[in-house]
Amino acid sequence: MFRITESSNSSVTFLLSPRNYTQIYNRLKTLLSAEQLALFARPEKLGDTMQWSSELPGNSTDIIALSALSEADKDQVADMLEEQKAAISGILSANSEFESILNQLFSVPETSAIKVLRTDQALVPILTQWGCRLNESDTQTDPVTTLINKPRINSAPVVVSFFYTDGSPATAKEFYIEYLNRESKERTSKEGQYNRGRCKLNSQFTIYDLVDGQQAYKHEFTVSPDGTYVVRFPYLTSATIQVVDQKNRPLADVAVDITVDGQSSTHASDKVGLIQLAKVEAGKPISITEQANPNNNQQHQLAREQNRYTLQVYRPIWANASLKVVDQNGIPQVDYSVVYTDGNESREGITGSDGALQLGQFEEGKAIKVWPKNKPDAAQTHAIQEGTNEFILTIHKDPPKFVKVTLLGYDGKPIPGINMGLKHASQSEQVITDEVGTSTLPFEWFTDKKKVKATGNVKSKNKKGKEKIQRFSESFPFKVDQLAYTIRLKRKRPWWLLLLLLLPLLLLLQCEKTIYVKTVDANTKQPVVGAEVNFTHTKSALYENSRFFTNDNKHDRQPSALNGIAKFEKVKYTVYSWLFKHGSIAQFWAVNNCYSSDTLRPAFHSIKDSDTLTLSMRPVMIAMDFKAVDKADKAALPQTKITIISELGGGRYIDTATTGANGRVAFYRVPKCGRVISVRGEHDGYFPDSIVNHNPGNLLGAIDQKRLLQLQPIRKPIEFFVVDCQTRQPIAGATVEVEFDFNGQKSKSLVKTNTDGQGKGVYGSAYVIALIHLKGYADYYKDGELADQHLVGDFIDSNKYPKDKRTFCLEPEPNPLVFQNIDERTNAPLAGVKNSVTIINGSGMARTIIKESNRDGSFTVSINPGDKVSNISELRPDYEDNTTKIQDKDGMELLKGPADGRIIPLKPKEVDLVFRTIEELTGQVLPDAVLNITVDGKSVSPTNSGTGEFTVKAPASSAISIVASKPGYGSNSSKVNNESVKLLQSAPQPERDIPLKIASQPKPCVEPEASQTNSDFEEEYNMGDPNRKFTVNYDMRSIPDRLIITCGRKNESGKILFDQDLQGPGTIPIDMSTCGNSSWITVKVVANKWAMVLGQDTEWSFQFVCENQ
Repeated sequence: MFRITESSNSSVTFLLSPRNYTQIYNRLKTLLSAEQLALFARPEKLGDTMQWSSELPGNSTDIIALSALSEADKDQVADMLEEQKAAISGILSANSEFESILNQLFSVPETSAIKVLRTDQALVPILTQWGCRLNESDTQTDPVTTLINKPRINSAPVVVSFFYTDGSPATAKEFYIEYLNRESKERTSKEGQYNRGRCKLNSQFTIYDLVDGQQAYKHEFTVSPDGTYVVRFPYLTSATIQVVDQKNRPLADVAVDITVDGQSSTHASDKVGLIQLAKVEAGKPISITEQANPNNNQQHQLAREQNRYTLQVYRPIWANASLKVVDQNGIPQVDYSVVYTDGNESREGITGSDGALQLGQFEEGKAIKVWPKNKPDAAQTHAIQEGTNEFILTIHKDPPKFVKVTLLGYDGKPIPGINMGLKHASQSEQVITDEVGTSTLPFEWFTDKKKVKATGNVKSKNKKGKEKIQRFSESFPFKVDQLAYTIRLKRKRPWWLLLLLLLPLLLLLQCEKTIYVKTVDANTKQPVVGAEVNFTHTKSALYENSRFFTNDNKHDRQPSALNGIAKFEKVKYTVYSWLFKHGSIAQFWAVNNCYSSDTLRPAFHSIKDSDTLTLSMRPVMIAMDFKAVDKADKAALPQTKITIISELGGGRYIDTATTGANGRVAFYRVPKCGRVISVRGEHDGYFPDSIVNHNPGNLLGAIDQKRLLQLQPIRKPIEFFVVDCQTRQPIAGATVEVEFDFNGQKSKSLVKTNTDGQGKGVYGSAYVIALIHLKGYADYYKDGELADQHLVGDFIDSNKYPKDKRTFCLEPEPNPLVFQNIDERTNAPLAGVKNSVTIINGSGMARTIIKESNRDGSFTVSINPGDKVSNISELRPDYEDNTTKIQDKDGMELLKGPADGRIIPLKPKEVDLVFRTIEELTGQVLPDAVLNITVDGKSVSPTNSGTGEFTVKAPASSAISIVASKPGYGSNSSKVNNESVKLLQSAPQPERDIPLKIASQPKPCVEPEASQTNSDFEEEYNMGDPNRKFTVNYDMRSIPDRLIITCGRKNESGKILFDQDLQGPGTIPIDMSTCGNSSWITVKVVANKWAMVLGQDTEWSFQFVCENQ
């Protein structure tokens, strides 16, 4: 042994402290070979110095500084150092004492600490000051790693690219690599790459994955100068195929041929129409074919997730159809002949006493065309839907016509209550005038162009005011195009003799007058603009145009202005007409595209000059039908209340009706030129639907496109419970068939009860207006049901249906045998335990069933006398299997014996959890922390963290809490607080590190940012005070990165407070008083791009620390 060098203890940090370095060296002697141990110099502490010696033969004169070697010799030393480090790491990584300090073990403060011993055979590298780092160093560069990774003639960089077989990068993928006889577990980067550094040319390495503890998907590579290394791992996933009919309802027992990557197999859909495929490889093609119909085929490529495919299979659906014929008023038409066809042949039928006709049975989706016999242009087409189809054929009959005769007195006012006799074409009729002096007779009573004579008696007063009865007799010709007539009584004028003398001259006088006609909306009394007002009267004259005693019909038309008034100017008449034709009738009527009016028939000579007549107009109405359907399945919705609101000229028209069996309803009074404000459909159990704000013209066309109301059925989850009829204990895993009856359409779904100890089943989406019926079955139980049908809307109401009304029981088969799984340590019941129960009967026949325990840990089987029962209970990976408690036991003895004989305990597996107490800011391990550790509420050891790293044994199924404290530091009880041992076991080490904060350390005003790799960063922070002073603690690791701090928010281009390339850790003081009134700052980190180009990783982190916080 000879001394190599001596170092000062004050100039370095001992990374393995507080461990004794001499003791570490002596421990290495017991684990490594002499050749491997030679890599480490023997340490010996002498006061403030440390002496480093070698136990190899030789002397100090044979020691050469690494810098003094040629490049070729340096490469030789690097080769040997790499091989030695790999071999030693492989040995020490299997030792818990050294596993956590391997990286620090090979750390030296500077390159000069790597010594070389020249022997006759080789150059031997020796590490002095191992496990140390310079105090004043601002970098974390590792000289040993730098030497190994240094480009050399006999090495090449190795960067491995990882992909899944679907072509996507395998990011953050864990794998195993074997190199230089050492196996290590690694992880790919976020780009799916792994940088191995430089490796010796022609050396070999193997990459593989572990499947069920066995090596799989091995890839072997040989290092070459320009080598390309690509690894492809399969990504195993699952796929689900839903087989449905054309109505998207699940179909069971449908044979489906499935081919995955050339491998074919046949599957049958289960009770709910599902086919489950497990462990299929993402990226591979999958073909899905209906076996009975090879043309029904789908081709897909398996993705990594969400491989859900739907195979729709056609199954014919037949439905009955009937037709009802009604008129526009909804009155059934009896013995009415109709023709109908489904496209193949036409058939004729006659409606019965209820106006209905049975059409027969047709396939769903077929179109049925129906029309009145001899009226094919009035044909209607209906689509056959599943269930009962009731179609309505509406025919339009002309409404009955009536003729009105109005009786006016001598003063032009109506005379009510007069018994008036009418004679016409050998017919006579006695009528009484109503309150407006009008009597009404059927149109059919009259004959065109025949005279009608009206007679009767009226009361009148003479000049002395004496009342007398006066008989009248008037007549008028009937015209089929005129439905209203006015009879005005005329007084006899005794002064006619005087006029007779002047008549020859007076009768020739011409007069004129102006007549105004105002058109108004009959409902709102608002003016109707643009109506065409027609005016007709008879102009009579003694002599005119070279003719005597003329009677000429005059017709004029004028448009109504903005005020609704039409003006007829200079309407001429003669004195002759006024005297002898005083009762002649004028007619006024108006039309336009949107309104129509009745005919106003005043006596022409009763109209004075500049008189304004009011002509009421009614909107032109059109008929419009609407259809209500279920939005989910497009089925017609009868008994839907539909309300239509229209608007025209400031008036609103509201009508409400209920749909028929075909979901249709017709409205006959929709203003043609108005606006349909809304059409709203409402039905119990459905969300309403509306059509809003349309011109009627926009709603014309096919009803299914323009006037369809689609009401979304309301769905709610339903809950029910299944229990044992005898014990009233819940039954876990029972299958419940939920049968739905929705508008006459029936469907079924299967639901499993859960294992939470309540035997609860949940169906997540049921129509609230559907009827349900529940039937259940389970192994070793007789089938049971919840009696009767139940309305979902009531079933979900806990007041109407408390839990007991939603619970039904299954009667156990004879001799039910109830077992219970418990935790051996806590005696708590275990849910979800897989129990493989084998029962051998007296004849030696065996059957095996799988039962899962519920929340109470219970499961039930049924036995017969002479049965032998064995059971294996499994709850992996947290518990050991119990294969001994129930083995070849007599079933009846178990049934009649004590309950303890049927309790099956499972022993929880214990795992080792490695925790560390660390300093919060630096991450350095803190020794001798005081610990208070509880597992499921029970205290366990250790009570001190020792070197700072400690191990706790605990069952995988338990929960652990740790309170750590240390003088000069605060305590930490939140990091590990009732945490799952199972989750902590698989978590990375930082999740099990317990940070302790120095008591006097200021609190950070902003939480430190997590370290990032190979990425830029920019974020804004509100420091709360424009004059804030704080420091930035940073660590840019070994590769320089640029740190920029500016005043203000992002994109504001504020004042630069700091801008510099930094390397390693450090502190920057920041004063925001120069930022003006802004309390915001922006921090930007620019990662070193050259390092990334060279394949090196650059990492950085920073943290704010504010004053007086």
